[in-house]
This record gives sequence, structure tokens and C-alpha cells, in this order.
Amino acid sequence: NNTPKLVVFRYSFFNFLSRKFGISRHYFWEMFSKHPGGLLYPFECGQEPEELFKCFQEESRKLLEKLKNEERKLATYPEIGEKEFFDALDNIFDLSGPKRDRIELMRKLKGRGYGVYVLSNINKRHVAYLKGGPKYGYRFSRFREVFEIVNRFIGSCDDDIQCRKTGGSYEIFLKALAISGTKPEETVFIDDMQRYVDAFQD
Repeated sequence: NNTPKLVVFRYSFFNFLSRKFGISRHYFWEMFSKHPGGLLYPFECGQEPEELFKCFQEESRKLLEKLKNEERKLATYPEIGEKEFFDALDNIFDLSGPKRDRIELMRKLKGRGYGVYVLSNINKRHVAYLKGGPKYGYRFSRFREVFEIVNRFIGSCDDDIQCRKTGGSYEIFLKALAISGTKPEETVFIDDMQRYVDAFQD
């Protein structure tokens, strides 16, 4: 199965919305993931969680109205609070955590004097969630090893980044290279998405 793990686990969030609203999850997949107007993109570029929830409420109400008018589907807006919404969204991560061999490779590279950076499409809430702490608990505390090893965890949501890895944009890579202080020819970029590797190589 070549489907990235995070995409698979996102299905749990869309399944949750499907159950709450009584309509197919593909409507919510499109709402969040369509390019360039999906709800996911501004959230991963620094939008605050409260604003995402507000936008979701607006878009889901429009969706139900559209289904009613165009497809004669009747659905009522469910009771769904901000906490319930984000609890479901926080449940998208693979519980197995980072692979041990990858952690050891990062340690070896760091020990030999190489700069090690993680570049991720991620939102501010999930950065804090993966780091663990009193607010979000320590469910993912194993990820603390990653944060301890790397020179920097560079998130698309960071205040000095606020752009995403995509298949056709170089902006985030240029910003990451500026942070690391390296040239492209001095840098090895590894990703589980081929289109991101192709974009970096271009």
C-alpha cells in the first residue's frame, strides 16, 4: 500500500464527520483537501484553530444547503462543538510513532556534524500535540526524540514559513535552505511523497 500513513489516518476524521452529518465522507475530503481553496491549506500555513472551526461551520452549512437544493438531500446541521471537532482531528496520527532505524540514522548524522532538519506540512496545534505537554498529554511523547535531535523542526505553519510543501512550488524549500544555511547541492531531501522530492530537485 503506497498511500501515505497520514492520509489513511485522516480518513478517521472524515469518517467522523460523515457519521455526524449523515453524508458521504468524500464531501468533507473535498472541503478540506481541494486545491487551492481547501480548509486544510490556510490551517497548515498558520491559521489559528478557532478560525478553522469557524470556516468549517460556514462551509458545512453551505454544503448542506447545496445538497438540499441541487441533489434533494435533506440533512440537518448536527450538534458539534469545537472540542469534539478538534478531538477527532487530533486522532489522525499513526500511533506507532517514528521508526527506530530512522531515529538512529538522524542521531548518526547529527553526531557526525551534519545539520538535521524536519520539514513538515503541519498546523500549530499538531506541532504542540506531537511535542506533548500538560495541555495535550504525552500520548505522542516518543516524538520528543525527533524534536531533541533535529537542529529545527520546520513546520509550514511557523511564523517565518507560512507556506506548504507542494508539487509545484519552491518557496518552502528556499525558506528551509535559508534557515539551514546550505545550498541545494549540499542538501539531501527525503520525503514519502515523490512530488515533493521532484519539486525540491527542480
